[in-house]
Amino acid sequence: MQDSLSISVKPVQTKLDTLTPLYIFKDSTVANADTDMDYGFMEYTTQTLGQYLPEPVLEESLLKEKTYYITKPLKLHEREVQNSSQNWTFSILILFFAVIAIGFKFFKKRCVDIVHSCLSLKSFEILTKTSNPLVLISSFLIIPILGLLAYAVASHWFVAELNQIGELKFYCFSLLAILLFFFIKILLIKFCGLLFRCNQQVNMYITNLFVYLGFASVLMFLPVFASLFALDSYKLILMIISASIFVLITIIRALRGLYIIIKFPKFFNVYLFCYLCTLEIVPLLFLYRSIF
Repeated sequence: MQDSLSISVKPVQTKLDTLTPLYIFKDSTVANADTDMDYGFMEYTTQTLGQYLPEPVLEESLLKEKTYYITKPLKLHEREVQNSSQNWTFSILILFFAVIAIGFKFFKKRCVDIVHSCLSLKSFEILTKTSNPLVLISSFLIIPILGLLAYAVASHWFVAELNQIGELKFYCFSLLAILLFFFIKILLIKFCGLLFRCNQQVNMYITNLFVYLGFASVLMFLPVFASLFALDSYKLILMIISASIFVLITIIRALRGLYIIIKFPKFFNVYLFCYLCTLEIVPLLFLYRSIF
């Protein structure tokens, strides 16, 4: 007799069996569907998000509910804008380079002698014994350069006053003031030469003055012209560089002029001190106060 054992396994229905898989949903957005699926991915996603995510809460509008208002009255201030054109400065640039180009083209040796006289005392003594009309012409170049420096200082710190006067008019007044200053200075030097009967030393002193003025104009021109069109952060630096070049050249020129005067024993020290204070130190102090 054979014993038999029968085992019956009943399927366990889990929660997973009640869930309908995603792939059997029918896409209701398709008109002619070949399958018998009831829901598609878009409808399934919408239902899932609606069942498991919190309901959206309508928030108050940020633009309508959180708009801040200024209760204090606003005061409008007129902005100082320099509307005038600076095209006239380009004419000075062209004129300056034209004079330099003509001088080095047709009078190259005389121009080189002027430059060497600034760097060597021996070359300067040779220059004083020869006739070089370019010494006087080169000295006039410093007048428009110093005028541009004065205009750059006024356009940086005194914009409102400059607009009232006029840019070109202010520049012309600066030229006249600088020309008048050097004219009075040369007259006083000539007067000292007649007073102490030292015309030879005075002529050397005036030649030394003219030589260094022309040399300073060449060195100062580029930083002065750049300061007119540079940004405000660089304009002050360029003006300081230009003023420093002029001050340095003036000190070197004054030391050489002092050496020329000391060689002449009849010139008293008291008059030398008065001259240096009036026509050498005071202009430098005025330039320092105008910039700083």
